[in-house]
Amino acid sequence: MFVTLLSLVIPAAIGLLLRWKKPTIADRFTRYLRVITLFFIAYILTFGIYTNLYIFKLIDYRTILVSAILPYSGFLIGFLMSIITKQSRQ
Repeated sequence: MFVTLLSLVIPAAIGLLLRWKKPTIADRFTRYLRVITLFFIAYILTFGIYTNLYIFKLIDYRTILVSAILPYSGFLIGFLMSIITKQSRQ
């Protein structure tokens, strides 16, 4: 857990320090990293869809329909239970 915290805090601290001391370099890094990030997102999506293409063949319309309805039915059941138990809006 400590390593995870460090892997989050150290890059953020470096970014804040860079933004504070050298804002022009930070702006340049931001511009370049935006392009690299978009490239990686497109690559990961493309490669992920290609490697898991067989799973898409297993999914039919009923699975998609149930997956879309399931969260809303949970919200509705929670709302009805709050009405039945006379919960306040807070």
